Amino acid sequence: MDDDLPTSLDEAAIIDGCSRWKVFLKVILPLTLPGIASSAIYAFITAWNEYMFAQTLLISPELKTLPLGIAELNGFYKILWNDMMAASVIASIPLVILFVFMQKYFVSGLTAGAVK
Repeated sequence: MDDDLPTSLDEAAIIDGCSRWKVFLKVILPLTLPGIASSAIYAFITAWNEYMFAQTLLISPELKTLPLGIAELNGFYKILWNDMMAASVIASIPLVILFVFMQKYFVSGLTAGAVK
């Protein structure tokens, strides 16, 4: 296991009078926040765009996800391209907003392990 956070930071905070909970909140969490944020963003985007499991496992029309609803715009004889593209743009707006606000955490989390 690769130890990127040295234990000396924990020990120094405890010597300075911090409790274990305060060490976690004031020292560990700020240092690991970029990695946690980038993992959370990646997991959210992956779950948001999931199609195959939802298509396979969901039977009830009330439970269908947004990608399944967009895919149902394909008719048997006609494909509603305009409606499908409009729904795709609307479905991507939350992802774009999330990425814009969390971009610094996402980029720093991805590049944190690249340089040693």
